[in-house]
Amino acid sequence: MFKRHSRLLRRPGFESNKKIFSANKLIAISLVFFLILIGLVFSVFGNFFKIKNIDLNLKKVECADQNSINSSINLLGKQIFFVNNLILQKDLRKKFPCLEKIEITKKFPNQISINLTNRVGQVILKQINIATDSSTLNLNPQTISSQTALLKDYPDSSVSGYLVVDETGFVFSKDINRWQLPQIDIQYKKINLGDYIDDYTKQAVVIVEKLRSFGQVNKSKILEDKFLITEIPQKVIFSLEKDPNYQLASLQLILQKAKMNSTDFSPQEKDLKMIESIDLRFDKPIVIYSPKNK
Repeated sequence: MFKRHSRLLRRPGFESNKKIFSANKLIAISLVFFLILIGLVFSVFGNFFKIKNIDLNLKKVECADQNSINSSINLLGKQIFFVNNLILQKDLRKKFPCLEKIEITKKFPNQISINLTNRVGQVILKQINIATDSSTLNLNPQTISSQTALLKDYPDSSVSGYLVVDETGFVFSKDINRWQLPQIDIQYKKINLGDYIDDYTKQAVVIVEKLRSFGQVNKSKILEDKFLITEIPQKVIFSLEKDPNYQLASLQLILQKAKMNSTDFSPQEKDLKMIESIDLRFDKPIVIYSPKNK
């Protein structure tokens, strides 16, 4: 009987379970030892890795200053190992929408460098809080040039606010005093800081920004949410439902052709070739000419 029990004890399964138990025991002991070691390291060197200095570099940041940034991030005294750069960037962008570039660099053992750069404005949206007068929206290409109401100035009492927009269509500021940018009149919509404008308004922003290469953009206005009329000084009307690059290329060709043709006329005849308005809503743009003195 003793021999039979000895054979049972020496079975392969029993030996395997014994080895697994020993391995698990060794892992548990090692883990406890490691945690104790980590605790000792932090108890001895914890203060050594606590953040003691934050080097903030603000490049023309309009919506924040040193104090507001420091109060927001609250990093002094925290362990540098536990600072997550991505989470910190996300929090800063949420609290300060004017920030575009956020560069965070850890300088061991206890310093952090943060470089902040402001967004660059492309246009200013002027929100008009007046019900649209349908009588001013006669967009007949033959009469658009004479409709001064299409680009009329609104009284200050009707302006509900201003929004500064960057090239991505992101609204990051309401302070227009520091920006010398073209303005677009739009019917009032609820748009908050940190929002992106709708696709049609973004199309208008793209067009007005590119029109600056043609010269000064005097006035711009979005009509019926799908048309943009500008003055450069010719009145030009765009469709916000069409490719803006195609329309801009057509406009450039029309202006270049008019300029070339004007060199073939006497000063009196040049007046006859002055462009009053250009309607780009159609496949074949409609150009209206008028004499200098009407």
